Parts: sequence; structure tokens; C-alpha cells
Amino acid sequence: MTVWQTSRPLQANPGLVGPVASDPTVSRLIDSLATNEDTALAALGSAGA
Repeated sequence: MTVWQTSRPLQANPGLVGPVASDPTVSRLIDSLATNEDTALAALGSAGA
């Protein structure tokens, strides 16, 4: 499953989880996270806490 397959149903149904970022925003986020794996993993780990 791609990020687009995951984000589009959420974008179409904001009542499920609230507002969801647009495809370009999600793409920029993934590009940003991919530039520094250690920082990305730390941020993702703290976001779930």
C-alpha cells in the first residue's frame, strides 16, 4: 500500500480523523523525513507518545 492509497481515503472523510494534509504536503514531509533517518525515527517515536 502506498502513502497515497492511505492518505486519500482519509482526505475524503475528514470526520474519521480530522483534517489530513494534501498530497503535495505529504510528499514534502516524506522527502524531509528521508533526508535524515535518525531524526525522522526520533520524531515519529515521540509523536506517538
